[in-house]
Amino acid sequence: MFMLALSIYGLIFKILWLFFLAIYRQKEFFLKRR
Repeated sequence: MFMLALSIYGLIFKILWLFFLAIYRQKEFFLKRR
């Protein structure tokens, strides 16, 4: 049960990290475009 919870938390963290990176890159792209 502990390993299952750990894997689920890892998956959520990975998705949040990818989401953050996408937003950060978009901000950088918009700043560079101006």
